[in-house]
Amino acid sequence: KWYYEFMKYNPCISLGAPEATSMARAKAFNKELVYEFFD
Repeated sequence: KWYYEFMKYNPCISLGAPEATSMARAKAFNKELVYEFFD
C-alpha cells in the first residue's frame, strides 16, 4: 500500500524496464578500478 501512496505524491518518478549491462562496463568493474576511483 505504501508504494501507491508514495507514487501518488511523486508522479514524476516512473519505473522502467532494466537494461542489460554491456560487456565493456562489466569488464571495467573490478576491484582495482573501483579503489582507484574512490581514492
